[in-house]
Order: sequence, then structure tokens, then C-alpha cells
Amino acid sequence: MNSRTRDEMLADAKDSIKRINWMTDNYEGCDWCCGGGDDEMQELCEELDAIKAHLHVTQKELETLCGEEIE
Repeated sequence: MNSRTRDEMLADAKDSIKRINWMTDNYEGCDWCCGGGDDEMQELCEELDAIKAHLHVTQKELETLCGEEIE
């Protein structure tokens, strides 16, 4: 985590938030368990948690910095 710049972490967070929103809008039923959606969602959330901890920001602050919010 420490080898990435702040801008790189924010770009990664923005991508993760977009992916979370896409998955929420498009995955249904079997996509979640059989298609690995649960695992991917957990990985995305863990990545966001690590970025928030490193930057010492809340979820809302991170969303503001990224210009994206989890729907």
C-alpha cells in the first residue's frame, strides 16, 4: 500500500467504487455466489478499507475525494 502515491490510491478507489456500483446494478442471483460476486465484492471493500486507513479518511471523505459514491 505505501508504495502507491495518494493519486494512485484515489484512482484505484474510484475504480473500485465504480465496479461496486456496476456489480450492484447488474449482478443477480447466481452471479453472486456461483459467479464469484461475493468474493469480488469482499476484495473491493477490503481494498477501499485499506485505502481509507492509509489516507486516514472516512468513507464519505473518500467518495468526495474520488468524485464517486457508492450507490
